[in-house]
Amino acid sequence: MSSETLQSICLWFGLFTGLIALLCGAGYNYFGQQVQKEKEAITEAKEKEKVAREASTGVLKPEQNIIFPPQLNSSSESLLEFGSSGTILAFAQAGEVIKFANDNALKLSTDTKGIKVSIAIKNKSGKLVAELIENEWKIKHNDLWDRNYSQNALEVKDNAGDIIFQVRLIENRVQLQAKIYDSNGRGIGIHGDKEGGYLELTGTNRPTLDFKIEPIFKYPSDLHLGEFVSKQSQP
Repeated sequence: MSSETLQSICLWFGLFTGLIALLCGAGYNYFGQQVQKEKEAITEAKEKEKVAREASTGVLKPEQNIIFPPQLNSSSESLLEFGSSGTILAFAQAGEVIKFANDNALKLSTDTKGIKVSIAIKNKSGKLVAELIENEWKIKHNDLWDRNYSQNALEVKDNAGDIIFQVRLIENRVQLQAKIYDSNGRGIGIHGDKEGGYLELTGTNRPTLDFKIEPIFKYPSDLHLGEFVSKQSQP
């Protein structure tokens, strides 16, 4: 083998190894960047999950029928269903549909995006513990046992662990169950079962609201955020 041939072989070998090194370096950088992006995505997802679990405010968005969406507008009826009982009241006019006391009422309205709900939830002492203002919700963690929620549903437990507020929005309909009090401790209950829907008022013969609202969410919310009890409970 001549010296010129040997030099050519060495030259090509050097070029080949250099190319391999370049490709390996580029591959290392690429995969390194991908790993870093994945780590950042995981960190971001965990942070969002943490914020969601600790949230005391949020916005409910009515569930929509994607296949056959209703033609909703500002003149569409607002429907109030007592839980999932099938007992429904229809209201053509927006505004107060049920007045609980001088300082509290259930307000409904409907636009192209669906139903909007406003209501204040006070405990037996007349203390505000949760509220819903045109689907924007806010709760006071210190005065509650727990709460759970999804995109279109919210459920609240009082300090005794009883559900006092449950709302789910579906198109122009709200499924509602609640134990609501005014500033003087007078209460009104809204609930439903397979037999129908009910409105209960406290008074001499009924000093407290003793009915139970069955949960639609799993608890504790720290471990089951947004998880429904069963498929039947899901919107």
